[in-house]
Amino acid sequence: MNSKFKNLPLKTKLLYFFLPISIIPMVLFSFFVASMYEQTLEKRTAENIFDNSALISNQIETIINNMVNCSNAITFNINSVYDDYASKELYTPIQYEMDLNRVLYSSKIVYPEADAIAFLNQNDQLFFTDAQMDDNFTKLYTSSILKELAITTGKSIWFDISKRDYLTLDSEVPVLTLGKKIIHIKSGKTLGYLLINVKEDTLSNAFNHQKIQYEIIKNKQIIASYDNRKVLTDLTFTPALSKSYSKKQIEGKNYIYAFSPIHLEKAPHLDQWFLMARTPLDDLNSDLRSTLILLASIVLLCIFIELLIANVFSTTIIKPFDYMITQMKSIGNGNFDIEIEIDSKDEIGVFAKTFNKMSKKIQRLLIEVEEKEQKKRTYELALLQEQVKPHFLYNTLDTIYAMNELGLKNETRKGIKALADFYRKTLSNGSETVTVKEELEALREYLFLLKLQYEDAFDYSIELSDEIASEEMIKLLLQPLVENAIYHGLKPLQAKGHLKITAFKETQNIVFEIIDNGIGIQSDTLKELLTYAHQTHKDHFGIYSIVDRLKLCYGDSARLEIHSQVGLGTHVRLTLPLQSPK
Repeated sequence: MNSKFKNLPLKTKLLYFFLPISIIPMVLFSFFVASMYEQTLEKRTAENIFDNSALISNQIETIINNMVNCSNAITFNINSVYDDYASKELYTPIQYEMDLNRVLYSSKIVYPEADAIAFLNQNDQLFFTDAQMDDNFTKLYTSSILKELAITTGKSIWFDISKRDYLTLDSEVPVLTLGKKIIHIKSGKTLGYLLINVKEDTLSNAFNHQKIQYEIIKNKQIIASYDNRKVLTDLTFTPALSKSYSKKQIEGKNYIYAFSPIHLEKAPHLDQWFLMARTPLDDLNSDLRSTLILLASIVLLCIFIELLIANVFSTTIIKPFDYMITQMKSIGNGNFDIEIEIDSKDEIGVFAKTFNKMSKKIQRLLIEVEEKEQKKRTYELALLQEQVKPHFLYNTLDTIYAMNELGLKNETRKGIKALADFYRKTLSNGSETVTVKEELEALREYLFLLKLQYEDAFDYSIELSDEIASEEMIKLLLQPLVENAIYHGLKPLQAKGHLKITAFKETQNIVFEIIDNGIGIQSDTLKELLTYAHQTHKDHFGIYSIVDRLKLCYGDSARLEIHSQVGLGTHVRLTLPLQSPK
């Protein structure tokens, strides 16, 4: 069975593995059911909130209506006291004041929703139910409350819930104030102004014992709340201005918000009041959580099954691909000795066998290219060695012969020794690489021999940093550069010139600098050298051969730079990496 499955086409294998996808509709259906259940639960919760809100609105309306009735009763009683005071000769002012205080006190007892009651008559006498109301009461004269009451015809006016430091028991407690101008019923004369305070707590007590969090809002401001710290603060969102509900996320928690208007027939000034209810969804979704747990269990089971299938999928299909990729990367890094070993006869097996054939063919081609490159480098080295021109040898031998005829035996011995050492070091037993020290020693012998021929043309100096003396490099890189400096820079100079050669380490590179104070190079000629436009020109063959050998042995890690000014000299800088050449 396993062997047959290996030989199946890849397309057939994929069809077998994707059969479990049939469970996805079941999972989607389960989530759809849960979503519908959640929506139904939210809708039912909102309906319950609206029913409860209607009861709370009735309680608030009762409080408002009681305060309106209280103001009407006080108006009637103050009229009676005024009539008694006006009609009875023995009715003293003290008795008049006592009767007014009695009216206020009795009204507060009859209507406990009233936190405090005050009456300011036309003689600017203040009557009140609590002594604290006498504090700062003169601020009433300049307040908008008195100004608004003065222009009314005796109807009750409600002033928004606020904190104030006059005509209240506590300046830190928000109060809702009912104001009314008291008019004498018979004469129409203004008797004074009535103020009845209702604490915010009186309104919030209507819903404080509910599990649902209620608040009374006007526009975006909270005027009564289950949490007194939120009173007179603004909402962080724009509330709905109609009966509605919505789901919102506040501080990472989900809530249902329900809004319903509070209709107050006897307080048209408060027609913008809305009752806002908020309940956490987590407290309502216990049944939903059970459903979600069941769904989660099903999903986890499906995931477990998918993992098992994915493991089989990885073992039978993906794993061979991973194996092939690993082997391909090794081959890409140059290791052509490995093969992709897959014994199946499906598309993967065919691909592996084809790739193995291609890899072997590439390996053979690379070997052929390497052999050709090696031959090319050997030929170029031989050609470069040939560039140590025969006339150099002839001229050197003539110079040595002349010195011998003149009886300069010591100089003759040195010349012969230098010539032998130079050719021995340049040949270097056929090796293509030498150390930096050996390259400079060969160059020193070469310069010594040239100095014999052109004694008055130039002098030279060679400086070598010890830390790079044993580093390897390809040989005969410097000789063409030095030869160009002498023949094209110093020899045409009408005075004795100087050639300076230095070798040192710079970061991870070996740097050679060849500096002469010769005649310099014309800009056009220098441009040709830098662009290597005339690579086959006999005067530039040395430069070309150096650049080509640098690319063969060091790639892009080596650089040759030439800077020159006519009449001042030439500065050649050769940079090699601190690594063995190929």
